[in-house]
Parts: sequence; structure tokens; C-alpha cells
Amino acid sequence: MADVFQSKMDQSYNGLVNKHKEQVDVPEDRRFIGFDGYQKAMDVLDPGDVVIFTSPCAFRWVHYEYAIHRGLNVFMEKPITPDGFASRKMLELNEEAKKINLKVGVGLMCRHSQARQELKARIEDGELGEILNLRAYRMQSPIASCFSDKKPAGENELMFQISRFHSFLWLSGGSFSDFFIHNIDECCWMKGMWPVKCQAQGGRHYRGDKIDQNLDNYTVEYTFPDETKFYFHGRNIAGCHQEFSSHAHGTKGYALISGPGGHRSQARIHKGQGPESELGWMFGQKGGSRPARENSPYQEEWEALMDAIKKINRTTKWNAEFRPVWLLPWAEWPLILAPKSPMTKCSTPIMFSDPEWKTSASNLSLLFWPVQREPTRFLNLVSKNESIKQSLGYQTHCSQ
Repeated sequence: MADVFQSKMDQSYNGLVNKHKEQVDVPEDRRFIGFDGYQKAMDVLDPGDVVIFTSPCAFRWVHYEYAIHRGLNVFMEKPITPDGFASRKMLELNEEAKKINLKVGVGLMCRHSQARQELKARIEDGELGEILNLRAYRMQSPIASCFSDKKPAGENELMFQISRFHSFLWLSGGSFSDFFIHNIDECCWMKGMWPVKCQAQGGRHYRGDKIDQNLDNYTVEYTFPDETKFYFHGRNIAGCHQEFSSHAHGTKGYALISGPGGHRSQARIHKGQGPESELGWMFGQKGGSRPARENSPYQEEWEALMDAIKKINRTTKWNAEFRPVWLLPWAEWPLILAPKSPMTKCSTPIMFSDPEWKTSASNLSLLFWPVQREPTRFLNLVSKNESIKQSLGYQTHCSQ
């Protein structure tokens, strides 16, 4: 575990222990405090393990880059970028992650909602017709740290802002990016397009001495490539009407995507243009019975990531015509074993195979071992195994 605040580290650790005592094994020497803590925490993990990023997204691309460097699968909270530079950087890094077949999950759990997934399938099958208009609402009281008072005297400015990261655009993108992203993402998903244009307005009201950078209300008109519109309305004001919902209007009817209460969807399709019209379909309802509740989309998104990681085949046969499954650039001094050819130092490591040597070397056309970790163990293992030596055309050169 890693954090820049000891108090938040303690809170997170104690929360995990209280809930999952038998499953938590994080002694003090694996709890790191400081801006370099992310590196120290990931260095504890083995390639193929999973790292979870829940820090403000201003640091996301830096952490993601190191995870790729270490060959780690990733689950990261949304949002993943606060600005254009970080967005471009994340897209570039993601191409590198794809090359080494890392699996990455992002906390847009609405896409893992069973109700929304069935609605999406029905829309693609034409039950709603052509979508002409979408609208979404996230109207709530002040949430998390999106409202902030003046910095206490004597407190470090940087640490104050990080501790209240929802209040500062450079750290989080603000309340719009961090909270309204769910409605915006699910509507674009149902439409099957990303907007190419938007215009927006917002306002700030009755805020006293609050110094955060958020507005109180937002209204956005998005335009898709086919010129259809998506209207989003967001608000963070105490004492007002609250609503979390997303809606789609098509040539054949109206669909409730999410809401009216929260992240669990009550997805349905009506034959008219509103919720009072004849019901055509409702998730989980059969024969007029009470509709079943969907599973938690938070759990579903985690299970989907775990399933994707489990499907990775680490013992695939490789040759020059195939890209390797694992690239491990963190091993600066690899040992390379290549069939019938001398071994040389390779600045870009080639392949990671099972460290316990559970697979037959004859099934691999190229094998990589991170020598900087266990050079003696590996050399002894190879030198004592005649079948491995013969199948690889055993020649060794360790650049260290």
C-alpha cells in the first residue's frame, strides 16, 4: 500500500482489516508513505500481479507508466485524466500496455451493469429504433471534497490541495469529471458514438468563503457525428431536488438507462416517448412478476478484470512470427536463451515464462528470465538439466 498521508494510509488499512481480516497481509514494511511510495509498492509485486490506482488522476499516467514498466495488470479508478496532455499520454501508454497484453480495468462500473448490458443489446437489435436524443441528470448535494474552505494557516499548500482533490481541477477535473462521468459515459455507450462537439454553461451561487474551483450547476449540449443531441444537467447544491438518471429517445420508443435512484439500473423500454407509456420490456421481469435486481456492477467489473487476467496463457509457443505475451522492461540485465544461437544482452527483454519452470523448454522457441533477481538459481537450474540444455542449444552469456 502507498499514500502520501499517514492518516489516510491508516484509515485504508484499518478499513480493510476490519472487513477482511483473514485476507489482509500488509505489514508495516509494505506500507509506504511519500510521493515515491507508488514505486516502492509496485516493486513488491511480481509481473502479472494486479495494482489498484485510487489516487487523484493528476498522478495517474505516472503510476500507469510504472505499472507497465513492471509488467503489472491494473485496475484504476475514474476519471483517468484531468487535462489534454494527460489524456494523450494515457492513450500512448495504453498502446504499450496492449503490446504486452496487460489487462486494465477502469471504474466505469455502469458498463458492467447486467441491466444496462441487456438494454444495450436490445438497442443494437433495433428495439428502440434510431436514437434521436439522450438526456441525463446528476443532481446532488455537495459530495466528497468538491467544496472546500480556505486552507488552514500553517498547512502546506500542495498537501492541502491533494487532501481536497475534488476541489481542484488540475488534480481531478473537478466534480464534473469525477462524478458526472458515469451518466455521460453510459449515454455515449448506448448511442454507440462519441460526441464531436459540445457547448456548455454553468454557475456558482451562495458559496460564502469556499475557495474550490467547482461550479454549482452545469448544463451541456453534446452533438454526435450524425447531428443528434445529448443534453446533460448536473448540480451540486444542498437542499434541492436530487436525481441520478439517464434516458434515451428513439424512433420506436423511450428507454430508461439508469435511475431514478442511483447506480443500480432499472433499465426498461417503453413504446411511447415517456415512462408513463406502455411498457415493452423491463430488466429482470418475467410474466408480470416483480423484476429481479441486478448484481452489483462494482463486483461485476472486478470479476471481468480477473477473468481477463486468468485467460492469459503464459506458456504459449513463440517464434519470430509472434509477438511475446510479456515484455518486462524493468529487467535491465536479462539473460537470454535462444535456440542454436549465441545469447546476447537484450535492451528490450523478450519473454517471461513460468519462474517455476513448469513448462517444457522444448515447447518454447524463446525464453526469458529476469536474471537480476535470481541469477544463481537460474544458471544452476539450466546447467543441471541436460534436456533443457539440448533443446535450447545451451550457450550462456550474462551481461553482468
